[in-house]
Amino acid sequence: MEVVDYLMTSFFIALVLGKLGGFFSGAEVGTKTTFFISVKYLGYQGLRHITAFYESLFFLVAAFFSQKILLEIRKEKFFKGFLFYLSIFYFALINFLFDKIKENQLYFLGFSFNWLVSLILLLTIGGYFVYYFRSAILSFIKYYGQKIIKKINFRVKRKAS
Repeated sequence: MEVVDYLMTSFFIALVLGKLGGFFSGAEVGTKTTFFISVKYLGYQGLRHITAFYESLFFLVAAFFSQKILLEIRKEKFFKGFLFYLSIFYFALINFLFDKIKENQLYFLGFSFNWLVSLILLLTIGGYFVYYFRSAILSFIKYYGQKIIKKINFRVKRKAS
């Protein structure tokens, strides 16, 4: 798992280059839009979302943060393999969010196949993170919950009768 963590930054950089190549070649076409950032693709009518370009920007941000997280793993603040699971979760999240504005989808049981697989990965890895970090999540909620409750004034003014 340690080796896989070191490969995640390269994985995201490869995704950035692949998505940019898909955008410039016209292989990944978005749906019709009136959004001011749009492009006309050859063979398609109307202006289209630049979905592959959007994804490449998000993957570029992921490459930057994966390098930062890798340094934290080397300081042993996270367990080995953490970056791998987080990267798969992030990849599935980006596919899940941008799948609805892509053209030419493969459908399975009435759902986009990529959307369905991304949803399964999000739920599985999300459940894993909630289980693994449950004590940290509960202490975070308890600490900030108490701070919020202290700031809210719960006194009720009584009307004079």
